[in-house]
This record gives sequence, structure tokens and C-alpha cells, in this order.
Amino acid sequence: MEKFPSVSPPNVEYLRKIIGSLNSGKRPADLKREVGGRVYDAIRILKALGIIEPKRKGRWNYYRKKGYDPIDVMYLRRDDVRKTLTLIANGVRNRKNISSEVYHSTSSTDLRRVSSIVSLGRQLGFVVKGRAYKLTDNGLRELLRYFIEAYGIELSKSVGVSYVSIAELRNKVLAEVKVPREVFDTTLLELNRLGALHLSAGPVTSEEEATEGIQSDKGVLLFLRIEQFKYLRPR
Repeated sequence: MEKFPSVSPPNVEYLRKIIGSLNSGKRPADLKREVGGRVYDAIRILKALGIIEPKRKGRWNYYRKKGYDPIDVMYLRRDDVRKTLTLIANGVRNRKNISSEVYHSTSSTDLRRVSSIVSLGRQLGFVVKGRAYKLTDNGLRELLRYFIEAYGIELSKSVGVSYVSIAELRNKVLAEVKVPREVFDTTLLELNRLGALHLSAGPVTSEEEATEGIQSDKGVLLFLRIEQFKYLRPR
């Protein structure tokens, strides 16, 4: 995958304005006349997110919309974005350390890539405003949701049924995002409330199983099924 652009992201509303102008293929110069502003930076960001694509016509590159999901969904689907946010969730606050882990480089260009990811993340509500490298509550929940979907699909395929073990899923997700168990369990309960997941109680056969489940007024919740996928499309 192409690295994230090393440019300061334009305002998200401006990015949406560019998307809305691309009902048919247009050259950057056409967009510049129509909407003004930082067209070339916007094109680089939207192209990296997989929202627009270039098409060659004669001597010129034209850009057109691809089939896409909202900007925040396309943002979190990128590997380098997800790795950056995961490192921040795990307590890494230094841009150079993040760049070293994500890009295996601390060049000035790659440092700017990290800044660009964080800047867009702030606009989208994943990262707190200001100078600190810290996820918002929503940003952490959405990052956990991505991994819940990813490992939920993996576990479901391995067992051949749609319901998966909460304990197994928890172990896999928390190996990636190192937050307390209570944060993960609370996220499951919130996604269940929103209808994105269905949490199911089951017969408890041991004390260990009871400990690994989530206590509720319906009994010990042991299994879950993903009802609404946001970031991934199971095959």
C-alpha cells in the first residue's frame, strides 16, 4: 500500500466538497476553478483513502469517485493509520517512535506522514484536539470495533459458525490494543446496545468460564455475533 501523504490535510468539509464535485471525471484545474483551495493536497489525501482514482485521458489526469464508504471508515481501513492509532492507544506519544514502528524510518517525510495521519484523525474525532497524542473515547471504541470485526471474522471461519467466544475474541483484540479488560467489555456492551453486536448467554460449565464471561441480568454472556459490519466485509 502507498504510504500516507506527507501533507497537512485540508478541512474535512473541504474534502467532502471535493468529493461532491466529482460526479464525473475532472482535472485538478477544473476543481481549482470550481471550489478553490488546496485541491492538490485534497486529491492526494482522497486518493490515499481510496475514495477517488485517477484516469488518464490524453495528456491529462482526470479524477473520479470510486465506490466508497464515509471518510472515517476509509481512514481506519488503512494499515498505517490503524498502526498509528494502535500505538497511540498503547501509550506511544513520540512521533519519531511511531514513525519508526509504522514506516521503519524516521525521515522528515515519514515524520510528516505521522503528523498528517494524526491531524486528519483529530478532525474525524479519533484523536484529541491539541498537541497531545491521545485517542478520544470514540477513537478508542472505533479502533476496538475494527479489531472486533477482524478477529470476529477470523474466529467465525475457524469454528464454522457465526457466534464466537467472547473470551477468545477478547484475548486476540487485547493482544493488539493494550487496554484494561473492563474497557473492552464496556465496548462490547455499548456495541450490543447499538445493535452492532448480539451478546448471548450460555450454560456455565466451570468457574473459569464464569470469570471469562460478562455478568449481566440475562446471565453470563459468553458468545457474540456481529450483526452490523462497519469496517470489514466478511466473505
